[in-house]
Amino acid sequence: AGTLLYYSDIPILKEYVIIDFQIIFDSISKIIIQHLDIASEHGAHLKYKDIFKQKGQLDTSVLKDVKDCLKVDELLSLLNHRHIISKIESTNMFFMPSVLPKGELSYNQSSTSSFLVLFDHGYCPVGLFCAATTRLIVAHKWEINTNESQFRNEIHFYCSCSGKSYHVIFSAFSAHYEVCLKEKALPGVKYIIYQNINDVFGKVCDDMKYPPPSYGFYCPGESCKCGDASYTQNQHPAKCTSQEMICCYSDTPSCLDIEHKQWFSEVVSQEQIKVHSSQPEMRDQVVKLEGVPT
Repeated sequence: AGTLLYYSDIPILKEYVIIDFQIIFDSISKIIIQHLDIASEHGAHLKYKDIFKQKGQLDTSVLKDVKDCLKVDELLSLLNHRHIISKIESTNMFFMPSVLPKGELSYNQSSTSSFLVLFDHGYCPVGLFCAATTRLIVAHKWEINTNESQFRNEIHFYCSCSGKSYHVIFSAFSAHYEVCLKEKALPGVKYIIYQNINDVFGKVCDDMKYPPPSYGFYCPGESCKCGDASYTQNQHPAKCTSQEMICCYSDTPSCLDIEHKQWFSEVVSQEQIKVHSSQPEMRDQVVKLEGVPT
């Protein structure tokens, strides 16, 4: 018994049936080695090594010497399909967030400028953050903010809405993901960002066979009765369940304020939103958030 991989929806791979996952792992290793070792073989291309290590960008011109059972364009199509890399428009470059260094993260100081992606088992699945990052670039045209340092657990984006680019920080903590909008924006902009995130996680969770996430915010510290002094105000994830949020640690309810509700501004017209959760008792719960300004 075993698993066969056949990608009928990738035209360039329709003639292939992959019978061994190790082929993919070996191919990825060769890409990494080719970029990191190229300085010793081709001194003129030292810049590619630095760009790859510091920015997670691989150049297709460097891969021409990679010898593998798959051709370079076939391999890149497969990795792109599996959300491992994403094409950077108008360049020969691909973005590979998994090779970036790990950063030391800090929680955002304003609870209302962030919303959270939460998982019912209490931790973030391995590999999901990088997959979501590449999907944001491919499906929703989010652009890497080249003015900021990038890490495999924190990516700075530009998201274009209504002709303006907004700085969005996408961070991976151990128990949740944080989406932080750095500038003040109209409710419609927040909803576009939320909608993009929701679409991306719906796709990658389905592809990777993970239960869909739920969404929430950081708890207001004054109303949370967690009882664990090691948790600060900004470290309390709270799941959005109705016209309140419930702390994931203490089950303490807190009201959603106007800025929280703006993240889910589709409710303005529909007056309802279904909470994404793998818990049967919550999956079909309809949430009504009223009085949100347009």
